[in-house]
Amino acid sequence: MPRSRSWRSSRSPPGSPEALADSWLGAAWQAMRRCTVCGREVERAAHCSRPTVHARGVPWLGNDAVNLLSSAAGGIVAVLLALAFGL
Repeated sequence: MPRSRSWRSSRSPPGSPEALADSWLGAAWQAMRRCTVCGREVERAAHCSRPTVHARGVPWLGNDAVNLLSSAAGGIVAVLLALAFGL
């Protein structure tokens, strides 16, 4: 029995740039905080029932903003591909 091609349609070209943007933004720019009690790097403002301190990244750039920006990057790639191939 031949394999269905429907599995190929679930992977879109914009998905790879979106994943790349998400990884890059998260690693390089996302705000991370450090727990003053246990020393772990966390995304929350409190850990171990104590406030955390800013450790790295852009203070206002949380995980939700990273997800939004990476989704926008994937959308832009989709539009550019559609324009390039006349879709």
